[in-house]
Amino acid sequence: ALAGRAEIRVERNDVALAERELERAQRLTLEAADEIVGAEVHRVRGLVALRRGDWGVALDHAEAARAVALQHDSVQLNAECSWIASRALRALGRVEEADQRRGEAEAGFQLLGAFTLLERLRQDSEDQAT
Repeated sequence: ALAGRAEIRVERNDVALAERELERAQRLTLEAADEIVGAEVHRVRGLVALRRGDWGVALDHAEAARAVALQHDSVQLNAECSWIASRALRALGRVEEADQRRGEAEAGFQLLGAFTLLERLRQDSEDQAT
């Protein structure tokens, strides 16, 4: 729940509050030893890093969360992390890798029937191209 609230804070551009909530979520995750929740924290930390323009950190968090998603067969988490990684990779100039991650995100969103997320992914890709 805290990672979700932190994600809303990122969307509202309240990065400082998002980071505080992520710290609390991280502590609770360590106590509970819950890998999926820990991956969610990494995913949202990746979003924070994207917002700050810290592409390498965003990529590291996205890939850490993505590894857990793959291990636990979480299609949604994998798709969301692939999208974050794609954005970071593109910003780092690693276009071929970015396109691969974007394709993975798109496939995941299609599999889930997550059409709103799929549309946001496509819009984001168009925005990055211009």
